[in-house]
Amino acid sequence: MTQTNEPFRTDTLKELTGQFESWGFTDIRSPHLLDRYPSTRTVGGFQPDMTFKKYNVQFIVEVETREILDREETWEEWLVYSDRVKEVKGCFWILVPQGQGFDFIRKINEMR
Repeated sequence: MTQTNEPFRTDTLKELTGQFESWGFTDIRSPHLLDRYPSTRTVGGFQPDMTFKKYNVQFIVEVETREILDREETWEEWLVYSDRVKEVKGCFWILVPQGQGFDFIRKINEMR
């Protein structure tokens, strides 16, 4: 995580939690919003930006910006999260700033 990413991450997570609570999501956790929620549990040694549940379905959320695209550990982390949600029939979301989605899609396709 970089400092330039932190304001975007925190603002995005705050906005999401308000929406998720109103939609009935439960067990919301985030290490970036400790004033309101408990920290996330580690998954395969990594700590997600947010986790929550709905109807017993586990969701893992990562909030990222373009700066992380070339960091190998980011891809390792995402693969761990992806594998975990497949095991529990959950969902893994990567949230990026508007206008950066294409860069992420291109990089993810390169990983295949």
